[in-house]
Amino acid sequence: MPTGSVGVSLCIASTMNIYIDESGTFANPQNRKHTISTVAALVVPETQLVALEAGFQDLKESWGTPEQEVKGSKLDEDQVSAVIKLLTSFDVILELAVVDLGLSVDDNITAHKHIQADKLSEHIDPQRSPILAENTRLLQEKLKGISNPLYVQSWLVVQVIWRAVQTSTIYFCQRIPNELENFNWIVDAKDRDRIAYEEYWLTVIAAFTQTMSIQDPFIMLDEGDYSAFKKYYRPVPDYLLEHVPDLDTQQSHLDATRIFKESLTFVDSRDNCGIQLADILATTFRRALVNNLQERGWSRLGELMLYFKNTTVQFIGIGRSKKEQVQELPYHHKLNHIHKSARSPFL
Repeated sequence: MPTGSVGVSLCIASTMNIYIDESGTFANPQNRKHTISTVAALVVPETQLVALEAGFQDLKESWGTPEQEVKGSKLDEDQVSAVIKLLTSFDVILELAVVDLGLSVDDNITAHKHIQADKLSEHIDPQRSPILAENTRLLQEKLKGISNPLYVQSWLVVQVIWRAVQTSTIYFCQRIPNELENFNWIVDAKDRDRIAYEEYWLTVIAAFTQTMSIQDPFIMLDEGDYSAFKKYYRPVPDYLLEHVPDLDTQQSHLDATRIFKESLTFVDSRDNCGIQLADILATTFRRALVNNLQERGWSRLGELMLYFKNTTVQFIGIGRSKKEQVQELPYHHKLNHIHKSARSPFL
């Protein structure tokens, strides 16, 4: 890890860059026994970004593709291994969420979608907050109307986003606390309608992320330095006080929506090093699970991840009907290998 950049970060406010990309179709139209899709979030401190981009450019030049976009699906084992080795020399964090839709039933996914949509209004009193209640109702209708593949992808994105916020704050409050001043989310726009896709993220994804912050309480270290992060806390909203008995008027509430919306950018992967790296990592993980990449290519992937709350990779069982245990799945030994090589977030 470049030590010079860390020294600078202790003196000035900086930014946590989080690059998000996915691999897979999030559907199983052919009813295969196992169909893997994954979402990756790569967390890169601003103070190390320039050096990381330079190192990645050196790799591309060594491959004879200095001006081309690098896609993870096109890399061989040696190239993938070189990318992971480069990343291990920096203080980056990789978060992965995976779903196996071979274990799911479409009707169960639809039911899950409707249940989660209904939960958005659980703590809202229409009499006290009529505008909020109406906006939430419109959001619920929108959510229930999206396709199941988009819903599954969205659910994985939310899991990755919330865990990235949690692990990055715990990790960097002990190491580079000023990096927690700002969060910059960078998403691969692909070939989508950017205006519609951005609006979708700012409504559906943002709403789910805020709900997740209530359902999965945020963990902070007593000895951590959260001085740069405190701006993301606000008084507990009145509508939550009546419905969440564990909260009281003296407590602050993490404004997950602000963290998420403060800086959200949709970019073309051809022009963004971080998104290309996120694509490589998401694709590498998926290729490993489907036996399309030998172990020597992905074996150090877990070194980029953190062991937190007894998990490393988030295995999402959305819409599952088959009762197979994770230990019984054909790729379990690969998940276990990654898990065992993950780092602790604690000093």
